[in-house]
Amino acid sequence: MMKELDREFFLNSTIGRVTLIASSLVLVMLVTACATGARSRDSRVPEWYIDRASVYPDSAYLTANGSGESRRAAENDAAGSLSRIFASNIRVESLAEQRYREIVGTSAAYSENERTAVQAVAIESQQQLRNIRFSDPYTDEFGRVHILAYLHRPQTAAIYRGLIDTNTRQIERLVERAAEASTTVRRFAYLSAADVVRLNNEVYIDQLRIISPAAAGLGGFGISSERLANLIIDAAEQMVFSVHVFGDDSGRVDAAIRRQISLRNFTVSDTGVLRVIGSVTIEPVEINPRYRSVRWVLEIDLIDERGEVLVTAAHDGRENAISHSEAVNFAYREIEDTIRDRFVHEMFRYFDSIAIR
Repeated sequence: MMKELDREFFLNSTIGRVTLIASSLVLVMLVTACATGARSRDSRVPEWYIDRASVYPDSAYLTANGSGESRRAAENDAAGSLSRIFASNIRVESLAEQRYREIVGTSAAYSENERTAVQAVAIESQQQLRNIRFSDPYTDEFGRVHILAYLHRPQTAAIYRGLIDTNTRQIERLVERAAEASTTVRRFAYLSAADVVRLNNEVYIDQLRIISPAAAGLGGFGISSERLANLIIDAAEQMVFSVHVFGDDSGRVDAAIRRQISLRNFTVSDTGVLRVIGSVTIEPVEINPRYRSVRWVLEIDLIDERGEVLVTAAHDGRENAISHSEAVNFAYREIEDTIRDRFVHEMFRYFDSIAIR
């Protein structure tokens, strides 16, 4: 009996020692694997992540780090960070920016490369930067992607300087054409287009001063903004509009058109030679019996002193509300927004079409 107990004790002890040894070996293997993995990860860390200046010295590059859950997210983050270096007090409203893109896109004064540069996608921070490049991405042990956005200063400065010089020449040509224009409308159209180019050019000049102060100091930037502003104010004041809207019993549509014209420094007078003739209808329609609905139609023509229709616009929509009066009020609000956002844009698009012919 004692021998059997000794044998069982010996077996249990042996099994315990074997289990302990095996567990120790597994632990050692895990530690070794982790250490090897860490060394492997460290060996893959790019040099720019460890010491950015050694790869992208500040004298030759502008750089910014970015990170995200994917490469695209990291690139967006890096590009946004880079653009914030160019924080500027110069702001170009979306209409002026869109008009500039259209002018450049259809003008023979710009090369294909310059058109491509201007059509570059805007960064979320509202700073449009040209010639952005990205490093190879690096994914850390947590799966987060890191990347570096950079601008090569000399190369990018050359692109900016070329575009700025082309814009400057374009502004001077448009001002010269304005001086030779045969009508008030054409004179204003040339000067307005010149001002749009100038506004966008000032953003490029501001960015170039950060990229390369030396390049920004080469050459001039053409006509001063003060002189051009005075020319435009003078031309705008000579653009005298009269406004008449049929069916506008409330007077709200007439008032909205006059307000938008006045905001552009144009003159509004009952004797204006540039006539804005419009009509508006708001009628009830049956859509959902639980609500009151109306359909609105807005038509506007801009007619010059010769009786020629320069711009024609037609817009319509439907509005719903608890009561008829609320639906009508919503319709007027939508009409006012349409005049501000669409008719004014269509009017200036016509002006720009004169300038780029």
